[in-house]
Amino acid sequence: MRGDGETNHEIDHPPDPLAAYLANPPKDLLRQDEKCAREGGATSRLFKPLVSSVAYGVYGTAAGRCDEVRPAVKAWVRGVGA
Repeated sequence: MRGDGETNHEIDHPPDPLAAYLANPPKDLLRQDEKCAREGGATSRLFKPLVSSVAYGVYGTAAGRCDEVRPAVKAWVRGVGA
């Protein structure tokens, strides 16, 4: 352990910002997730906008990040919104 409270594990493996965001999502994202889950989850017309919202919330842009976040959002919709 370092003197500043940061463990060696945290240095070697920084926290995943996507996992952290989905673990504590903003309320508007939860509402969006609920609507998406009611309409069929990942097959819903609302899924792509949800993925874009998550990408923007985590990385500040959806450009080039949607494919990266899609699998985690799909699992999250089933786990939280289903």
